[in-house]
Amino acid sequence: MTDIRIFIVNNTGTLALDGYEPPDTRMDAYCIFPSNFMAPTGLANEAEDNQSVLWALKDLYTNWRDTELETFSNEDSSEAFETKWHEDFLDGAEDVIPWLEQLTKEQFSQISQAMLLWGSERPSSDDQESAQESMSGQDMAYHIFSEGSGADEAEVLGVEIVEGEHPGSSYYAAELSIPIAEANKKAETAGFDLRFRAEDTNAHGLEQEQHNELVSTMTDGELKIAAQNLKKFMEDRKSSETSSKTESTQKRRAVLVVVIDWPSGTMALKFGGVMQAALDISKDGMNLVQMAPERIFRVETTVSEAEFREVMRSRDVASGSNVLFVEIPNTSSKTESTPSFVVPSHLQAGVAKLKRRFPNASEEELANELSFY
Repeated sequence: MTDIRIFIVNNTGTLALDGYEPPDTRMDAYCIFPSNFMAPTGLANEAEDNQSVLWALKDLYTNWRDTELETFSNEDSSEAFETKWHEDFLDGAEDVIPWLEQLTKEQFSQISQAMLLWGSERPSSDDQESAQESMSGQDMAYHIFSEGSGADEAEVLGVEIVEGEHPGSSYYAAELSIPIAEANKKAETAGFDLRFRAEDTNAHGLEQEQHNELVSTMTDGELKIAAQNLKKFMEDRKSSETSSKTESTQKRRAVLVVVIDWPSGTMALKFGGVMQAALDISKDGMNLVQMAPERIFRVETTVSEAEFREVMRSRDVASGSNVLFVEIPNTSSKTESTPSFVVPSHLQAGVAKLKRRFPNASEEELANELSFY
């Protein structure tokens, strides 16, 4: 039996595919394999296909250029460098390989790690237009009815495609122009595998017109009971949503676990098993984003770094400087260094080295990382 797709209709007629789950990471949104960030040709190809990748590389190029300029003591050499590697050098994807191939192995590794971190972050509104995957249920509905499997059905069902309400508008959507009941009747008659449902359904799943008709036939006593039941239903749903949101957004965090030197033989099995236990996740939750030279996993965990390292120690598996625990910054509330924080003198060299590898991390986070070693 064919599954029926449900499209939610808001009060202005805008459609959204019900139950659509947008991509979790930029690599998902742009359909990028992690291995493509591990070689100059792969990065160049992605930069050619995705403008956002080129922009991210250009930021890294600027940081590299500024760092290199600081190393020159001779003014003539500095001017020659600035002329060759000028500010606008990386304006096109064709310039990516010439830049990357002249980097040292260590420098390219830093670029690769930074791009993996960028790709592991959640997509932002800046990725909306260029992402290859739909970023919302509304976006998915637009693509289905404008160019996908629902394009032929759109005219029959009264679905209109809106591509910008005015010049410069970013509003792209599919809108239902006829009543929901009429559209559903047409879909059923034509044998289409889709239906429409109003966004403002009540607790019993009835559309507002049906709800109003039902209420008009109820006695005062029935209305009072219905109101009490509805109030309890809404309170229970709010409590459930709040509890779920608290557990999923406040406790679970995205983390990159970087293993500098992965063990071999039977020790590798023990190491991997203890790591899973320390992170309190299943094997399926260990998402490998890079195999070599460092082995990198992206995980969602409620465990803190201190708890992770304590479990590793208790199982006689050393983590120390061999394992980095890097929390991926939350784009909605980016973590920054405390203004008054000063890196201790004995950690400054180590923080500077890690900062080159993980430019998005704050000095305070990196200093805390080194304090475990």
